[in-house]
Amino acid sequence: MSIKLRRANMVILGWQHNPEIVSPSWLKEKGLITEEPTQFAHTKEFSAFESETLSLILDRERLQISAKKRTPEALQAVQHVGAGYIAEQPQIAYRALGYNFEWVLEVAPGEALPQVAVQAGRAADPSALLPGHQLNFGFVVVAEKNPYRLRLVAEPEGNSTMAYKFNYHHELGGVDLRGISQIAATLVGLSEHSRTIAESLSTTGGNGND
Repeated sequence: MSIKLRRANMVILGWQHNPEIVSPSWLKEKGLITEEPTQFAHTKEFSAFESETLSLILDRERLQISAKKRTPEALQAVQHVGAGYIAEQPQIAYRALGYNFEWVLEVAPGEALPQVAVQAGRAADPSALLPGHQLNFGFVVVAEKNPYRLRLVAEPEGNSTMAYKFNYHHELGGVDLRGISQIAATLVGLSEHSRTIAESLSTTGGNGND
């Protein structure tokens, strides 16, 4: 069994983003994205840019940069754009920065998904509450370690797929621009962190407390 990356993005929240400036020429001039756009939309309130590798969506309060390819180079490109954007836009009041990674495990017909051992104190046994049902278990874990809060959701999708969804949330209140830039440069490292955890869970099942 092997896991695959389904989704990876960076989300930057802040006040007074300026969608008007984000154009193919501006992105190229600043060295953020040199690829030609495959799609582009541009208004005062909203900008959307797509190339072969990246997707970028910006409104007044939110920038999302997504990898369209599931490659190390694409992840590096997302990190480069996010960190570069912050350096180019120091006047924005940045509120939070998050990374989302979703890894999926697909098993062959007849194979079982990894088992999850749930220990929830005196919580009722779901099997007893749902007699006659086929149950696939997942879990939710919230873990905090400076400078982020990680929310990990393991969710079965039918009988043959398990999705491991990671959200690394960084609050930026009180963090200076240098510190924000340093956080924005950790996407690649945290993608590896999430992959390692997902691989471990996909082989052992892991233990979850919900």
